[in-house]
Amino acid sequence: MARLIRDSILQRVLEFSLYTLMLFAIVFRLLHRDMGQPLRLIADYVATLRPQKNAPRLALVRSERPWFDEIDLISRGFETLHEGMAHYAEQHENAIGQLARERDSLDRRVAERTSELGYLNGYLKLISGSSLKLMHLRQAQYPRAMTQTLQTLAQYMHLDACALLDNGELRAHWMEQEDPLWLDRLVGLMSASPTGWSVTHLDERSLIVAFANQQRRFHFVARSKTPGDMVPEQEGLLQGAGQWLFSLVQHWDHVIGLEAAQQELLEMSRTDPLTGLANRRHFEQHQIEELYRAQRLGYPVSLLMLDVDFFKGYNDRYGHAEGDACLAALANLMKDWFKRAGEMVARVGGEEFAVLLPGLDLNAARQCAEALGMAIYDLHLPHAGSVWGRVTTSIGCSCWSVEQGGDTEQIMDDLARTADQALYEAKSAGRNQVAALHGKELIGER
Repeated sequence: MARLIRDSILQRVLEFSLYTLMLFAIVFRLLHRDMGQPLRLIADYVATLRPQKNAPRLALVRSERPWFDEIDLISRGFETLHEGMAHYAEQHENAIGQLARERDSLDRRVAERTSELGYLNGYLKLISGSSLKLMHLRQAQYPRAMTQTLQTLAQYMHLDACALLDNGELRAHWMEQEDPLWLDRLVGLMSASPTGWSVTHLDERSLIVAFANQQRRFHFVARSKTPGDMVPEQEGLLQGAGQWLFSLVQHWDHVIGLEAAQQELLEMSRTDPLTGLANRRHFEQHQIEELYRAQRLGYPVSLLMLDVDFFKGYNDRYGHAEGDACLAALANLMKDWFKRAGEMVARVGGEEFAVLLPGLDLNAARQCAEALGMAIYDLHLPHAGSVWGRVTTSIGCSCWSVEQGGDTEQIMDDLARTADQALYEAKSAGRNQVAALHGKELIGER
């Protein structure tokens, strides 16, 4: 009985153990299937998550059941997390793409702006360089220089023609290929413009930059190579170029006026205002040049000193106005009389004149003086205070030849002194005479 009881107990213990083990195995299997595998999948999924990366959805394969447990809640939480991460990743990708597009656009705009600034810098260099070149030119150099300036501007701005018109007159132009009809059309259209600065289109290729006031009408006309080149930016630069060219034309006019004034001042400084003959200063400068040439080439130079006889009595009788008219008449005669190269007539005193005769020896100069005195006599200018009843002159002649030598200033002094002495001899002999002296020697008289 005890053995049976013991065996029965062992059997029941063994059976309970096997049952417990089987139950544990079943529970473990169920837990592993319903919790272990999902948790391991969740752990693997969590390990794959990365910031700023669009991860796949969490995929848990579970059997159908009418309830929700913690694993389902965790799965739903990860679904929400996945949607948030997907949205964030999409926004991040969009932001990265937008930044890339902005970077590319910024690079393009920087390149465009750099190109524009380089073009403007070259434009400003062209204007400043051309202005410096034109500032110190003379009037005769301006037309060619302005044409070259227009050519440089046109080539830089891709133009095939441009022109400057001032008060309807064509001042300068440049054309890649000559087109006279276009120029004629411009001149015909420049009759009127609004006051002040204006910009108009002549046609789809030609732009007119104009300035007008009561005294002036200026036009700068530029023609592009193709119609598409005349964009607003190009028009703005051309308007600035027109204003710059207008200032150059004004400076051109200033140079013309300045040179005219300088020439007038030069003529005034070299010319006797009453007779229009050379004055003493100009005569002496010319005499030096001719003496240098005579010394180099070896030909003689003669000098005539001429004095109007009884001129003080002429002024007293007829008045200074008639005296001035008499001197002017004598000056006009001598201007027509002496026209050979190098010859010059000058008024050196009140009624005294000097004549330089390069290439004539003393005898030839004396003959020339006698002919001149006769021509003045034949003018029949009335002079009641003269014994001849008309205006006459006394003339003294002197000559220098290469054999005499001497420096230029010494030769000038000797010529003037000898001619004055000969003139004194002619006046002492009764006036209306010609006397010629070579050094101290009296060669002849009339």
